Amino acid sequence: MFSLQWSEEFAVGVESIDREHRALFDLFNDLHRGILRGETQSLTAEKLVRLVQYTREHFADEERLMAESGYPKLEEHRASHRSLTVQVEAMMADLERSQAVMNLPALKFLNEWVTQHILKEDRAYIPWMREIAGAQEKISIVAAGD
Repeated sequence: MFSLQWSEEFAVGVESIDREHRALFDLFNDLHRGILRGETQSLTAEKLVRLVQYTREHFADEERLMAESGYPKLEEHRASHRSLTVQVEAMMADLERSQAVMNLPALKFLNEWVTQHILKEDRAYIPWMREIAGAQEKISIVAAGD
C-alpha cells in the first residue's frame, strides 16, 4: 500500500546520497512490512527508531556535502530537515505515550515526506552539484596539463 520503490526518478546524481536514499527506502519498507504483518509495538518501535537514526545520519551527510560545495540554499534545506525531525519525534512520543503500534496514517506521512522531499527539495540541488563537479573537473584538467 505505502511501500517505496526505488527508481531513477529519485536519483540525485550524488552516488553517496543516492545510496543513502535507497537505504532509507529499505528501512521504510521493513517498517511497512512489519506493520502489515501485525508485529508487536516494541518491534515496530525498534524499526522506527532505526529509520529515524539513519535519517538523522543521512541529513548530516547531505548537509555536510552541501556545506562543502557552498550550496546557497543550505539553511533552507537544513530547516526542512529540522521540521521533519520535529514532526517525527512528536509522532514517536505520541506512539510511546499511548503505547500504540505504528499506524497507517503515520506510515503514509513518512512515505509522502520521504518521496516529496527527495523529488522536490533534494533534486533542487542537482544543478548546483553538477556545476561544482564540472568546475572541479575543469580545474583537474588544467592542473594535469601543467
